[in-house]
Amino acid sequence: MSVLRDLLIAGFGNVYHGPKIYTFPDIPSDKLNKAIDGYKKLYLNPEDVIVLVDDTVFGSATDGFMITDDYLYWNPSVGSADYELLTFINSIELKKGFLGSSNVYIDGEEKFSLSQPKYEHVQEVIVKLREILRKYHSLP
Repeated sequence: MSVLRDLLIAGFGNVYHGPKIYTFPDIPSDKLNKAIDGYKKLYLNPEDVIVLVDDTVFGSATDGFMITDDYLYWNPSVGSADYELLTFINSIELKKGFLGSSNVYIDGEEKFSLSQPKYEHVQEVIVKLREILRKYHSLP
């Protein structure tokens, strides 16, 4: 286990869990497998996923984002799947977009947008991730 993984698992144990947001160890395997299939161009190990945010209307989880012990992966409904190494993220913000969408910015650049989960629930995940990364970066 890595220090960052331990911080992520401990930190996300207390965040909102709902119909669009799932955290380790309570991520339904069918949603996790569909999400990994949906992020086709990216290599993902199901055992590494700590948070899964589903941005699909019918709950297939093929669009949205995942936090693993090393990366933030996203697969928007419009656009291409991509990722960012967690330890390289200096800032992560969430801003309300058009019609209440949730727009995620990494280091000042908009990376992806979500429309299905409630803004407040996504905000809780992003705030917690920011806290965890600050704690990680402050370690000796």
